[in-house]
Amino acid sequence: MIKKRKKTVRRIALIVCVGVICSIGIGYGILSQRMDIHGTANISTKFNVVITSITENNMKDAETVGTPVIVDGITGRIETTLLSTRAKAIYDVTVKNNGNVVVLLSDILGIAETNALEPLDIVAEVSNLSKGAVLQPHEERTFQIVIKEDTSKHPTKLSRTKLLEFSLEFQQKNQ
Repeated sequence: MIKKRKKTVRRIALIVCVGVICSIGIGYGILSQRMDIHGTANISTKFNVVITSITENNMKDAETVGTPVIVDGITGRIETTLLSTRAKAIYDVTVKNNGNVVVLLSDILGIAETNALEPLDIVAEVSNLSKGAVLQPHEERTFQIVIKEDTSKHPTKLSRTKLLEFSLEFQQKNQ
């Protein structure tokens, strides 16, 4: 009986040892797996947003002095004379994303600065475009610059001409 018991204990010990060795082998195999990836990746981005045109849209008792100018691709310059107190000049400005990345309009510069200059009763404003506007690659968007009299201010008897220089700031939109 003791011999039988010793044989059974040896068999159990042998089965346990084989099980432990197999478990260690499988665990080592799982933990030591290595995956090699070979290859190359080329990432190319092109950031290119430009104003493509500035044109007169609707001129009510107003005249453009000279020709609206696009400076350095993303800055526009418009000089307007208002001929009466109800005058208004509307210009279409077209901007295009020639790049291959999605861009976001982060700021429109020059409007507030222009409105703080004489004549104070002539103001500029932007319509159909605001901060946060998104342009997809190769998308084109037209917005308006409106130059008009601010009726809440006392009209200036001096010059009725206003020079507006504005810039659009874009940044790459994070996905």
